[in-house]
Amino acid sequence: MSQVVQSWIFETFVATTVLMLVVLMIRSAVAARFGAHAAYLLWLAPALRMVMPPLPEHWAIAPAQQIQEAVIVMTGVSSPAAVTLTAPESGTLWPVALAAIWLGGAALFFIRHIFAYRRFVRKALAGAEPFETHEAIAVRSSAHIVSPLALGILGKAIIVPHDFTTRFDATEQRLALSHELTHHRRGDPGINLVALIMLALHWFNPIAHIAHRAFRLDQEAACDAIVLNGATPCERHAYGSALFKAATGAVPLAVCAMGAATTLKTRLRRIAAHPRPIALIRIGAAVAGVFVITGVLLTASNGFAAKKAEQSTVNPQAIVLGGGIIDTKRDSVENEAEKAIAEAEAAVESAERAAETASAIADKANGTAWASDRERAKADVTRAEADFARASADLARANADSVRAEAEAEVTVHLVPAPPSPPAAPSGPGDEEISAPPAPPVAGIASKTRCPEGMNRQEIRTVQRKTGVKPQEFNMVICIPSKRAIQSNVLEGLKAARATIAAEISLSEDQRKRALKALDGRIASLSSSFFIPQ
Repeated sequence: MSQVVQSWIFETFVATTVLMLVVLMIRSAVAARFGAHAAYLLWLAPALRMVMPPLPEHWAIAPAQQIQEAVIVMTGVSSPAAVTLTAPESGTLWPVALAAIWLGGAALFFIRHIFAYRRFVRKALAGAEPFETHEAIAVRSSAHIVSPLALGILGKAIIVPHDFTTRFDATEQRLALSHELTHHRRGDPGINLVALIMLALHWFNPIAHIAHRAFRLDQEAACDAIVLNGATPCERHAYGSALFKAATGAVPLAVCAMGAATTLKTRLRRIAAHPRPIALIRIGAAVAGVFVITGVLLTASNGFAAKKAEQSTVNPQAIVLGGGIIDTKRDSVENEAEKAIAEAEAAVESAERAAETASAIADKANGTAWASDRERAKADVTRAEADFARASADLARANADSVRAEAEAEVTVHLVPAPPSPPAAPSGPGDEEISAPPAPPVAGIASKTRCPEGMNRQEIRTVQRKTGVKPQEFNMVICIPSKRAIQSNVLEGLKAARATIAAEISLSEDQRKRALKALDGRIASLSSSFFIPQ
């Protein structure tokens, strides 16, 4: 099952449940103000939303929330490489299992109630006798029921109790038959079948079962209102008496029974209320229609946008600098951010001290011009290290307040190895180049990301809110090199410089020894610091 389908199903069930709750909250007030017709029409909202397919992105009133993510990887090597972030494999069995449980439960629920309906109809028609015919609909009397019923979608029928003519007077008989005929004119048996299908799909949802009972009450109340339109007080009294006489227990969900005992009190109270003017009834229908359209559109699924978002995270691209494919475990985002800030600040202090020391050595050099230039080149590299560390610390501080504590799904950053460019051969004594300064950070689109070893991860989330639309969220993952990673870059540069000096034939033996001794001391110092816990 694709992610788009899963998302649409989930959104549909959430939206229909929300609409059911809203209708349950407002239906009584709507019925009291505008009549039973308007309250009955409100149930179109969850029904239409249930069968509404995903809308194209440009059709939606409020676009679906689109979550994007950027990854900023700072590695400090000189040549960038485009890499692909591969989303981690996730299990696909649990969505299939849930779908099987859901559909299996829905099928069992629907089949059970259909069989109960068929058994009830067979029993009611067993030994039934013709009573009369109204509007081409056969009316039969049966000894197995106590309330008039409307049955059938294609083969329409009305069944009355066998003592219908003795237990109900003439007015009550006329009104009861009118009630069942109204059910057929409105297509209520077919509507009840659709409602049963919808309830079967929501078999696990207690709110749907409550809503279905309220829907059936509003359906019967709307039918009552049609029958009593223009009725006299005597006819209203006779109709209430007929409802009381027809009170019956539970019947199958698809059956339109006139006198369901569970709804009798509410229906009698509405019958006794003062009838609404026709103008108010029309206003209520218009209000209900606006509610249905607005509710359906506001909860519509933007499926095309969801599909586009899914595609953008399946094969995300990022531009990073440097090499290594390491799958490290990460702590919480907040702890990693604090650790990155602390390491960046420590790197700034260390780099600034090294830069000051290197500058002092270069200024005080009394040896050859080449030695002075060598010390100045070392100072330049150390200053570049300090600038890079300072930029990393500033970025970490600026975004620390926006970091969220909870990490989401992870993706490992697969870095294409990119060896550092070898230093250029010096044009003369003392003109050698040390390693190039670290490259600036590069941003690219990525999925939920795990930083490689030697780098600390922090996550920044920003939410853009606009009136009338859902908030759009932009996520950023920052991979900041640790002090160890910065030292490693400087160490590689010094080793490359040493190899160049060792092979330089224009240098005297004494100059070469002194230069190599100085570089070896610096390399040994940096190498020993790697064993210090970070």
